Amino acid sequence: MLVLDGQQQQVEWRSAHPRFRHSPVWLCELPPGSISDINNEHNLTVHWTEKHAHRDCALYTGRLESWCRDSATDQELFRSELSVEKTSVLQSELQSCTQLLELEPQNKWCVLTIILLMRALDPLGHEKETLAHFQTLKEVDPMRSSYYSDLCSKFMIENTILKMEYAEVRVFSLSDKNLSTLCHLDQLLLVTHINLSSNQLVTLPPQFSMLHCLEVLEADDNVIENLEGLYHLPKLEEVSLKNNQISKLSDLEPLASCPKLTSLDLRGNPVTKTANIQAELSQLLPSVTDLLL
Repeated sequence: MLVLDGQQQQVEWRSAHPRFRHSPVWLCELPPGSISDINNEHNLTVHWTEKHAHRDCALYTGRLESWCRDSATDQELFRSELSVEKTSVLQSELQSCTQLLELEPQNKWCVLTIILLMRALDPLGHEKETLAHFQTLKEVDPMRSSYYSDLCSKFMIENTILKMEYAEVRVFSLSDKNLSTLCHLDQLLLVTHINLSSNQLVTLPPQFSMLHCLEVLEADDNVIENLEGLYHLPKLEEVSLKNNQISKLSDLEPLASCPKLTSLDLRGNPVTKTANIQAELSQLLPSVTDLLL
């Protein structure tokens, strides 16, 4: 239930993508005429009737939208808070595993345990060591290399989100991190600029459609084939996809749902060799005025 300035409003909530029946992000539009004066601040309250909980937010003077989002610490987001006793036990376990690794440097279970212990104790403080251990895992256990790449990607994204939380910035950069997958996109709701260049990403998943504040996306030098997640991003203006694997015009169709898109860079993609590609793109994406092929 949504209450505006003390008055209950009849609104329809929707997820960011048609495929989502369950989503951490929900959107609604106020009924026409419910706000007659945008020159004053308005108070909004969202009530969860089943949980008997509510959250207050504000529609600030001159703004046409309001976002309600929790800020969280690393313990609340990605790990459990540790008592002094548990911390002491985990530190002792980490020391034991480190000593064992010196005796058995090819022991993959020991390396993986060290990574998980470091994550539980201090993910940011142990970031450099964690990356080195993941590289060791890929070398001693190549059959599970993809799994380790995905797990490492998850941890790197979590660390970057934590750094962003502490600095309260709206620019998110994960370029040149060897990412093979994306996760925790619901934590990037207010980000306006994302740089994912020079990774190993194959797709921009449907969860990407939650980023309704996104204005600029850089995703050069990946192996992206699918843009399904670039769906109805109302503020997206610039997209750079140089040197990827977009091969068909239909792969670009999700971009047609982004009304403010004006700049698109597709250099180095197989689709640029399609006959009459410029004319086809002009018809598919009429709002794009700066097109690089």
